[in-house]
Amino acid sequence: LSNAEEIKRAMEGLSAALTGTVEGGEAVVPVLRGCKQQLMALETVSREAGTFGERLQAVIIELRDIAEEAERSAGRVEFSEERAREARERLDDLYDLLHKYRVADAEELIQTRDELAERLRGTGDEGQRVEELSARVKELEGELEKLSDRLHASRVEHSAVMEGEMQAFLVELGMPHARFSISVEPTAAFTPRGRDAVTFFFSANRNQAPGELSRMASGGEVSRLMLSMKYLLSSKRLLPAVIFDEIDTGVSGEIAHRVAMMLKRMSGRMQVISISHLPQIAAVGGLHFKVYKEEGERTLSRVKRLTEEERAVEIAGMMSGSEVSEVALENARLLLRQG
Repeated sequence: LSNAEEIKRAMEGLSAALTGTVEGGEAVVPVLRGCKQQLMALETVSREAGTFGERLQAVIIELRDIAEEAERSAGRVEFSEERAREARERLDDLYDLLHKYRVADAEELIQTRDELAERLRGTGDEGQRVEELSARVKELEGELEKLSDRLHASRVEHSAVMEGEMQAFLVELGMPHARFSISVEPTAAFTPRGRDAVTFFFSANRNQAPGELSRMASGGEVSRLMLSMKYLLSSKRLLPAVIFDEIDTGVSGEIAHRVAMMLKRMSGRMQVISISHLPQIAAVGGLHFKVYKEEGERTLSRVKRLTEEERAVEIAGMMSGSEVSEVALENARLLLRQG
């Protein structure tokens, strides 16, 4: 388009030079036609002249074809400054897009356009999708409301039962004046455990107002509270095993014996593993494993299953210290027989 005028002029000039009128001289084809006629007139006296005449005829035919095609080509060329300007602007846009999307040619650019169009089609129904998700959120919130209400009602109902059973366990474990209560208060927001704030309150003494368990209970009291709670929960749920890590902290004497009896009753429903330094606890176990350290180049922790006699020695050591006396051994064997 930028060179349309020059192309048109060149094609028209070629056609004129071959068959039309040329300024300052004759066109090529008429001149060659005259030469051909002169040569053909001499073909009877000169074979060579006739040959040249025939060759010129072939050249004239070819040149006339060229002239006609050039004339038709010139006729097809239309010069328009407006179209040229539009084409330049489109080319500028094309080069900008090639640079922007870092592609080599128009074919890659078209592929990029199609990929973007496909992604846009996926977001065309975004508004509808948002509405659908919003409706789903409301539906789920309604379900959460129902579930949390049921859970709240169940907690309120069973908290009174749990309070009574916990009270009985604490009395059994030597805390006759202890008070245990549960507060179930609704919260504004949902949590993974429902929409309740559950707080345990505890008081160990008759004239002491209950407070939050974490602030009111001593180490030994926490041990007895946790044992009671685990004992209660294990009776409601079928657990494969429960592990107590020094659940007997802070207890001794008769209370240690009661703790041992609770652990033994629990072992009738599930496997109970108890880590303990109390002889009363160790004596009721079905099996006794000793965990100890072995010093050498490295300190290694070892676990050994004890025989009945080794159990007696170990329990006697728990009772009397490093010096195991015959009296301590006899007491240990008695504990084992009672367990």
